[in-house]
Amino acid sequence: MLTQEKFAAFVGVTYARINRWENGRAKPSTEEPN
Repeated sequence: MLTQEKFAAFVGVTYARINRWENGRAKPSTEEPN
């Protein structure tokens, strides 16, 4: 199973950023991830 933590590590962002994307508090950027 792919968790938020694993996905975050895979795409090179923090777990918190993935969580914000999924909860609609932020949108993914096409800029360099941090």
